[in-house]
Amino acid sequence: MPIPEHLQELLRRLTVGDETTIDRLMRGQFITDLDHRTAVLVEIAALVALEAEGASFQAVVDNARAAGVEDEEILETVMTVSPLVGAARLSSVLPRLAGALGAEIPAGQNS
Repeated sequence: MPIPEHLQELLRRLTVGDETTIDRLMRGQFITDLDHRTAVLVEIAALVALEAEGASFQAVVDNARAAGVEDEEILETVMTVSPLVGAARLSSVLPRLAGALGAEIPAGQNS
């Protein structure tokens, strides 16, 4: 399936570093066809890949729950990206994600 013309133009502008387009993208001014539930799961995956801090996980987990996303779906998303991000990064972020989910991790089991 070919890429729609408007998306080709957006990709071209981003590829050449068009500052106005990049600024609009960073401010969330582009509308996508992703529903909110899918978008917040993508955000969870990105936070794992970036080894985000606990506050970032908390904000996105709260947003996901408000969108009706179940904790199981959040964990399934993390499991899906795990082979891509690797064990070291995953073990680094899991305590932060667990905290955002309100999971109790016994001492000595979060390293």
